[in-house]
Amino acid sequence: MSSFKGDSLLKRTAMNIFVKMSSEVEMKSMTDKFKAIDKDGTGMITAVEMKDFITKSCDDKMSEQEIKDIVFELDSYGNGLINYTEFLAATVDVKTFFNEGKLKSVFSMFDTNSTGNISEENMCNAFQKLGLMVPKEEIHEIML
Repeated sequence: MSSFKGDSLLKRTAMNIFVKMSSEVEMKSMTDKFKAIDKDGTGMITAVEMKDFITKSCDDKMSEQEIKDIVFELDSYGNGLINYTEFLAATVDVKTFFNEGKLKSVFSMFDTNSTGNISEENMCNAFQKLGLMVPKEEIHEIML
């Protein structure tokens, strides 16, 4: 999960879309892992739950700040919690999970005018449709 830290907004958003397109069968083992971490069953992983999981399952000791940083990076909605989709987006193995059809579907979500290319305007429109207000400067950075 720490490898997800620092990934671009575009990649996190695309991964969230991929996860939402997936079947329950495809996600079974990841669902079980999420439930194991989400001890209180709220459907959200807190920094405390993440810390408990990491402490019990990893040889590598992480500081409380490092764990908070991971939660911050995974938290697309800025509520200090990791929901199921955010968790899956961070932990799913891209190479074995996605196929050409899913890739084309995600691309088409960003290619809002169906030109076969994604422009800054397309990116802005796609993020808005997804409920994400992304500053034009950040969209410009993504497109570089």
